[in-house]
Amino acid sequence: QLNQEFLNLLNNAIDALEERDSDNKNIRINTETVLLTHEGAANPAVLVTIADNGMGMTPEIQDRSLNPFFTTKPVGKGTGLGLPICYQIVVEQHHGELEIQSQPGEGTTVKVTLPIAPPALRCDLPLSFATLTTDSPPA
Repeated sequence: QLNQEFLNLLNNAIDALEERDSDNKNIRINTETVLLTHEGAANPAVLVTIADNGMGMTPEIQDRSLNPFFTTKPVGKGTGLGLPICYQIVVEQHHGELEIQSQPGEGTTVKVTLPIAPPALRCDLPLSFATLTTDSPPA
């Protein structure tokens, strides 16, 4: 699922660059460890940032970008399901965050934050010596 999610985001970045009339086409991918707050608790997470310097999106397009079947791509090029599926995988299935920042003519940055451990798990020791335990007894 996460492979599909990142592939969708990279395909969107590549498509955005194809629309740009410049030789200076860039996609930047960055990862870092952060804290993700879930139900009042801060948990370790990984932040993956995918940024392109493509055409960017207007605020109106950005507002609709997570709507199923909405696409700005030509017929046959896009289904309008890429970003909605990314949202479902990241937010609904993995309890992470998906943030889209875009400016017309400047490009788009998508930030995906995923918990390192599911929210149902807690860490009893500092992360470097962590032992993860569940809140419920084994079945």
